[in-house]
Amino acid sequence: MKLRSSKEAESIHQKNIDTIKGMIRKYKDEATSPEERVRILDKFKTILDHVDGKTSGTQESLFLRMVKFSTNGKHG
Repeated sequence: MKLRSSKEAESIHQKNIDTIKGMIRKYKDEATSPEERVRILDKFKTILDHVDGKTSGTQESLFLRMVKFSTNGKHG
């Protein structure tokens, strides 16, 4: 039996993966404007910088940035 925190972490992980897959679909969509594609690439760069340990300053977690993105469609 999984612990509650493990289930919650798995749920958060799945939401993040779904968000990333949605970004990929939107980037590939021919109807997506060039400006929106640039914003999507910037979001991916932020994710990769976090993975590579290149995050700076405020220590805002990747999770919080993804939540901001998924809740209002903007990266803060």
